[in-house]
Amino acid sequence: MKNIMTKPLFIFAFLIVLPLCLLQAQTEEEKAVQKCFDEYKEKMLADDGEGAVALVSNSTIAYYQQVLEWVLTASEKEVKALGLLDRLSVLTMRARIAPELLRELDGARLLAYSYENGMVSKNAFDSGGLGDVSVDEDTARAPLVLNGEEAPFDFIFIKEDGEWKFDMMSLITHPMIKEGLENAIQSMGDDENEVIIEVIKMSTDMPVTKKVWKPVGK
Repeated sequence: MKNIMTKPLFIFAFLIVLPLCLLQAQTEEEKAVQKCFDEYKEKMLADDGEGAVALVSNSTIAYYQQVLEWVLTASEKEVKALGLLDRLSVLTMRARIAPELLRELDGARLLAYSYENGMVSKNAFDSGGLGDVSVDEDTARAPLVLNGEEAPFDFIFIKEDGEWKFDMMSLITHPMIKEGLENAIQSMGDDENEVIIEVIKMSTDMPVTKKVWKPVGK
């Protein structure tokens, strides 16, 4: 009789305790995501390139590696065939970074250099915070909160090798970000490529010449 009574009690206790354990684990993951965001924001605003790169996803670094390959090898025709953001990135790197330095970099160091030299926008981080975090296995998302209002898009975090990383690619590829950039460029002129060059000129004191359309070379 004792064994018969004990088994239902054990099952009942298990059903009560398990959700509580899962909830606690979820809460710990949410805290870890928030910590990743806070550290990334701190490193980024401090122009700590190496520190910020350590907190971004592998896909983010892979994107900068691809941009670097275009910078080094892509012809004028190939660059003009790229999407707007990719084109802007390639031409900006060619205009603002010395060719000899570009040849020495890899994707991670290119991204670090970009943080350290004001080539990654900080607008969303100066006064922005993170809203409620939602975790689904190795992916987490949370809205950016500006002045008490949630932005209409989420920041994405990816768990890699047991550590949460900020996925910049979720912003780079977000349709709203893409549309906003396209609208801004179109409002400045009819020729996208000419406008891109003017935008780059406004971002640097260095001369921006037609050489930006030529590959730097490895």
